[in-house]
Amino acid sequence: MKEWLRRLREPDEEGWQVISNVDVPALPPGSYRLPTLEKRPSHVREEIKLRYKILDGDRRTCRDCGRTPAQGASLQTHHVLPVHKGGKDDEENLTSRCDQCHGGRHALMEGAPKDESLDPEYEADPRDVSNLTRSVCQGRPTRHWVVSGHRYARRALHNKVRPLGPPP
Repeated sequence: MKEWLRRLREPDEEGWQVISNVDVPALPPGSYRLPTLEKRPSHVREEIKLRYKILDGDRRTCRDCGRTPAQGASLQTHHVLPVHKGGKDDEENLTSRCDQCHGGRHALMEGAPKDESLDPEYEADPRDVSNLTRSVCQGRPTRHWVVSGHRYARRALHNKVRPLGPPP
C-alpha cells in the first residue's frame, strides 16, 4: 500500500496530475493515466514542512527519553490528542518521539492506562513481573516491554531484583 501511495505522491509533488483506478474505477488496478501533459507548479507537501518544524523545535530529540538520531533513535511526530479523537495536525498537537516511545504511547492509548505515572491507582499484574524476571534471568532483551507500554513492570522488576545483586 505504501509503495502505491508513493508512486502517486511523487509525480503529484513534481506537478503531474495522475489518475488511477481510485479516481476512475474503469481503469484496471495498478494502472495510471495522465489526463494532460501540462505540468502544474511543483510543491513540497505541507506535512513534510510541518514535520521538520516539529523535529527542529524539539531539537531533534525524543520528548520522552531524550534520545537523538546520533544515539540511534528514529524520530517520528506524535499527535498528543489523536486525530480520531479530534486532534489537529498543527504545532500545538504534535511532538517528537523516537519510534520506541511512540509505540509505547500508542500501546497506552489503546485501552486503560497501564502505567502508574498515568494512573496512580493501577497495580502491576504480578504475572508480568514474573515473566519479565524470567526474561531478564534468561538474558533475553526486555525492550519490547517498554515499547508496549509496560514500564510499570520494568520498575517493579527493578525494585524486586535490586536487593538480590548481580546474577551469579
